[in-house]
Amino acid sequence: MKDNYVLITPLKNEEITIKQVIDSVKRQSIRPSLWIIVNDGSTDNSQKILDIETKNEDWIYVINKEINSSYNWLAISSVLNEGMKKLETLLVSRKIGEVKYLGILDSDITVEMSYFEKLISELKKNENIGVISGDILIKKENVWISEYNSKEPRGGARLYLFDAIQDIGGIPKTPNWDRISDLKINNLGYITTALTSAKAYQHRESFGKENQLKGYFKHGRSKYILCNNPIHVLLISLKHGFKKKPYIFSGIVFFAGYITGFFSNNKKIRDKEVIKYSNDFWKRIFK
Repeated sequence: MKDNYVLITPLKNEEITIKQVIDSVKRQSIRPSLWIIVNDGSTDNSQKILDIETKNEDWIYVINKEINSSYNWLAISSVLNEGMKKLETLLVSRKIGEVKYLGILDSDITVEMSYFEKLISELKKNENIGVISGDILIKKENVWISEYNSKEPRGGARLYLFDAIQDIGGIPKTPNWDRISDLKINNLGYITTALTSAKAYQHRESFGKENQLKGYFKHGRSKYILCNNPIHVLLISLKHGFKKKPYIFSGIVFFAGYITGFFSNNKKIRDKEVIKYSNDFWKRIFK
């Protein structure tokens, strides 16, 4: 069981994509020994599809529970932690054996047949890698292209070294849970990376599930919670305004989200690693 991995998927109202996602995982060349899907109070036909597609699949475990009244990336860490709690129980009761890797897969992302096999192969080549993802593509004008050209692992289709995620205390209960987990794992001496030869397909752009501007507003609010300096956020806002549609407005709304943090009940995260990362903004810019 050297390649033994488990998978967690957060889901809410994904009736359009969830069957494709399930099919893509079933077809994996190395299938997870256990897959936990956390259905966070879906009000569409997601539950019916899950019932049909997971019937007689004893390696797929569905949690049906409303954790958050609204589903957005600020709340995903709560949903994932619900899956982690259930994982701890199932690892004992199902006697799965030693788990080497933990995968996170969004409910709107399908993966090529050898996706997790490729990631596992890379992790085995370099035991210093703590987190890895593939290249996540989006469809524009009927062509699949990379949403971000980056060597940083993406949150929606990633694989953790199980020991590494346990060493940092599990999935961080924060906005930007993926980047914060990467930061903490980096601080332990692990590498975090992306493998461009492994292809995953995101069936809508980031923030595509909700109003685009609403998504940027929430993203800006998270920067306040994560202790980002106002000047840093202003620079990021300018970048968004020039590069992200709707142009100009995306940057304005992003910065407005940050500013409203000062007048909200949101408490800043008092995590020394997070604060240091935010303060090292300039070092990353001029690196």
